[in-house]
Amino acid sequence: MRPVRKRKSIIPIALFAASLVFVSYGTITLINKTIPSNSTTSKVTAASKTSDQWGGLLNQCPKSDHLLAIMMDKIINCISDVWVKAWDKQMMNDFNNSLRIFIEQNPNLNNYCHRSGHQAGYVSYRENLISTDLLKSVVIADNTCNNGFLHGLFDGFANKAKSQDEFKLLVETCMSLKYIQHSVCTDGTGHAAFQYTHDPLKALDMCIEYKNLESRHGCGLGVFMQMYRPDTDNNFEPYLAYKSLKIEWPDMCNKIEKNDSYISFRKGCKEVFGYLLAQDIGTIILSWATQYEEGKTSSENDNETSNSLKTHFSSCSLLENKYDAETCKHTFAQNLVWQTSANHKAQMFLCKQLDPRFYADCSNSQIPAFENTSQAK
Repeated sequence: MRPVRKRKSIIPIALFAASLVFVSYGTITLINKTIPSNSTTSKVTAASKTSDQWGGLLNQCPKSDHLLAIMMDKIINCISDVWVKAWDKQMMNDFNNSLRIFIEQNPNLNNYCHRSGHQAGYVSYRENLISTDLLKSVVIADNTCNNGFLHGLFDGFANKAKSQDEFKLLVETCMSLKYIQHSVCTDGTGHAAFQYTHDPLKALDMCIEYKNLESRHGCGLGVFMQMYRPDTDNNFEPYLAYKSLKIEWPDMCNKIEKNDSYISFRKGCKEVFGYLLAQDIGTIILSWATQYEEGKTSSENDNETSNSLKTHFSSCSLLENKYDAETCKHTFAQNLVWQTSANHKAQMFLCKQLDPRFYADCSNSQIPAFENTSQAK
């Protein structure tokens, strides 16, 4: 039976922006690829005249030159509200184009894009029950803001699901997809499974519905990520607090290591630990990076940021064996620069604070330009 939890308001509290983890050949990387649109999809790609109406509405949202926490909720709520209106009017293509331009003109807002999509997708599913065919169509046609809207739909699915049998239908839907779309869908299943169970091992048991190891791995990554993602059932507070990360995560990985039925989830457990350690330092880094770009940091600020970074990095050694710790550190390094704004100088300063063996992992990671979904054919 699904745990009963008290529902709270959907308005989020101020949390640092999170980036999407994408499954790619068994590793965690942060990417942004074009997914071909499907012109036959009624809800996602309904024909409509190109117009700047969505750009006009988005431009009414708050903008700030500084990534201040006090502005985050207002920005996310505003973008999300416009997103939902576009979905209701079946004008997602026009909206995606307008949103891309809006973010390009206001690059600091890129950090809010995925969260806004999450909230918009959740609201859209909650208010309009969406069939698996329509969910499938969104997977195929849209990856704006790193699939934020899609992830919100999966959250909505979990919120509405009445039994685990509904997840079997979701697995069948994902298995009918190929390549990138399949990976995005399996990842979403994992997010939804944890949102439904609020128990990592029970959620992993649901991922075993996938018959091949790669799909299970992708689903497992979604489970692990959802544990510390803003929870739509909990006023967008994470179900598990970051302060317990260094205690609970190694213990969970050790349990998974000892259970042969969880073999598909072992590597992901270590990888996501590194990713979450990078996320946990995000608030500190984001505040520092904004000042660093403006030349306002002091050597004391730089040293505090460096020491905090090194402490989080070394936490990977809490995993029992050296190989697991190395996997965690590589992932930490690959995801570190995603906690900053897209300032190359600030990113390179952070990369230089790491063990030299991991500098290349860090320096070769780049924040891609906002996706031009209008060019998807």
